[in-house]
Amino acid sequence: MSKARQNLYNYEATYNFYPTSENASQLGHALVDYAGILSDTLEQLPAESTPEVRLALHARIISHCRRARQLVRLYPWQEELLVGTMI
Repeated sequence: MSKARQNLYNYEATYNFYPTSENASQLGHALVDYAGILSDTLEQLPAESTPEVRLALHARIISHCRRARQLVRLYPWQEELLVGTMI
């Protein structure tokens, strides 16, 4: 499991066990960090990748960013990631 995925898993577990605003903030930012890694993965896909693979990655990025937005106020670069993916 990648470091970002481990962080996401740990922050998710912590927030579920003890849902404070600080833990919500950490989870929100971990969600966007992981979405950023998924975005990098999307950019590195070979040209012959199927549209279904690309759409699935887009959907996961958007889902993570929207969930993060419910937990924490996103930084401008994080909003750009969400908006850019939606476009």
